[in-house]
Amino acid sequence: MDDNNFMKLTFFLGLVALIDTIYISINHFVLGSPPYFAYTAGVPTAPIGIIFYLVLSFNAYYLNTQKMWVYNVLLGLLAIAFLFGLSAFYTQTFVLKFFCPFAYLYVIISILMFILIILANINQNNEKKVI
Repeated sequence: MDDNNFMKLTFFLGLVALIDTIYISINHFVLGSPPYFAYTAGVPTAPIGIIFYLVLSFNAYYLNTQKMWVYNVLLGLLAIAFLFGLSAFYTQTFVLKFFCPFAYLYVIISILMFILIILANINQNNEKKVI
């Protein structure tokens, strides 16, 4: 898979995650759904997710720039999302015993994006060795 395909897929997944976090924000703040673990250290997590996935999606758009710092920034951001997603999954599944498909969607997307960026980074390194 070339960088353009990695970029398109990562950008698409980022937009899906962005829509997911917007929905969760609306559901929480407008419709007044129960907060469960909607706050981390007193800070609402859904609006942070919106900003996070905006930044992530537009960074993914620039994957085809062939600049390693873009891969490194995305990898770092996705590592944070991956760890946060795993902790949210654990809390929701085992502590709260509550099922929210939108939260699980976030975790799945974070894992897929994390894997894609690692594969893109490997692909980028292999192309450098061939040249």
